[in-house]
Amino acid sequence: MTGIDKNIDIMLAIFAKTTINCTFSECMNSYSHTMSFMLINSAYENYFKAKLFSLDPKIVFPEYESASKTGKSINFDKISQLLEEKFKYKVNNNFIEQVKKERNKLFHFAEYEINPKESLKILFEIIIPFLEKYYPDELEMYFEYLGNFDEAIFENYLIEQLKQHNIKYSKLIKNKFTND
Repeated sequence: MTGIDKNIDIMLAIFAKTTINCTFSECMNSYSHTMSFMLINSAYENYFKAKLFSLDPKIVFPEYESASKTGKSINFDKISQLLEEKFKYKVNNNFIEQVKKERNKLFHFAEYEINPKESLKILFEIIIPFLEKYYPDELEMYFEYLGNFDEAIFENYLIEQLKQHNIKYSKLIKNKFTND
């Protein structure tokens, strides 16, 4: 497994753990919604950077030759634009700006209203549709990780959370997460 493949695999596991943490109550898992928001922001950035890197390392590291020394890569803001350019995949920039503000409040000022909505929205309105469209094999890995973390996720609980927060999801997701 290459470094990029391992990174993507780790991000899929983080997507799954975030889904579990955002679906179930925090009563037995303090701060799980807040931790999920922190994790999904990092995983969002790292996953899409890995996908862009696999197309061409210079997309992520414009100064690729010196990147290992400087560590300079594209920033969070540039990802949406590059997804549209390279994959023809449109991300709601207003939502990403809102997420970035919330992320900065949490990361820099420890201010965050504990709510799983933003994390679930990142997952089910950006990441999961991307996986469905471009990487169905990775979507299957995500499902596998979900089952490894908690099989109960497949018994309507996630769909109830998505409905409660008015988060869009595909027919595939509905079929996978309902036991009707």
